[in-house]
Amino acid sequence: MIENDIEQEVVFRPGQKFRVVEIVDDANVGAHAGYEGPSRVVVLESVEG
Repeated sequence: MIENDIEQEVVFRPGQKFRVVEIVDDANVGAHAGYEGPSRVVVLESVEG
């Protein structure tokens, strides 16, 4: 079983468009919350539709 208590979800409005600016693997962003496993941060930018 995989346990992931720090996963975050972002909900966009219907029809919202965005582009991926950057993907950072193993960013260690969860270390402050006691999570030491691999992580991924996806940086998005909203674009006009």
